[in-house]
Amino acid sequence: MQLIPISVVIIARNAETTLSVCLDSLVHFEEVVVYVNNSQDNTLEIAKSFSNTHVFEGDFLGFGATKNHATGFASHDWVITVDADEVFTPALVAEIRALSLNSQIVYAIRRLNHYCDQLVRGCGWQNDAPVRLYNRLQTQYNNNNVHEAIITKNMQVYRLVEPMYHYPFYGIDQLVEKAQYYSTLYAQGWAGKKESSLSRACLSGLATFLKSYFIRYGIIDGKIGFVISCCNGLGSFLKYLKLWELNRKSIRLGNQETGT
Repeated sequence: MQLIPISVVIIARNAETTLSVCLDSLVHFEEVVVYVNNSQDNTLEIAKSFSNTHVFEGDFLGFGATKNHATGFASHDWVITVDADEVFTPALVAEIRALSLNSQIVYAIRRLNHYCDQLVRGCGWQNDAPVRLYNRLQTQYNNNNVHEAIITKNMQVYRLVEPMYHYPFYGIDQLVEKAQYYSTLYAQGWAGKKESSLSRACLSGLATFLKSYFIRYGIIDGKIGFVISCCNGLGSFLKYLKLWELNRKSIRLGNQETGT
């Protein structure tokens, strides 16, 4: 069977823990573009060790803009974006290769999310099916700094049957690191555009924890569900706290410049 004309695109930063397994699962694609940004580990060396990878280095521009930039290095107009901590199964690869691709359709893939190699059944992680396969002449990612997504307006979304496996966290340090990193990007992206306050940060953090643990069934995952829900709440608290702080700094600087 001929390889379908799809370029895989990955943006990777400090991904040495998971990148090898990810790339191993993509060896049947003829082109895998790996865009390495600001890595301080062996990500670059790992990416270059695979015969089907084309490796580029550059700056991080926010998740949406970086993925669009990385897609520009692909040879094919059909692109499938993959995170460096995701793993495709042979069944998923076969399903993708068998598709009759339609440029007016974007294709979503269900993710089975894990924490410390344990499948997470709640916390909202169970309903995760991001759009990943699309024709870059028809659509692209939005420019969101975080929570980026393919623009699907006027497009049909088709959900594939086979899932992929996602291994984003192997310990509490990584959960907290993500909460810190994403909250900073959120605050920087919305500074001066959205209001925040200390009370909003506290209420948002508490509401996010309750939603994750009870409404989104984190409770069924036991201790792991509690830990994830706490970190979800922490992330929400931090993003509004940092936004509040940046807005206050901006106001103070403005007052100093005007002499008020």
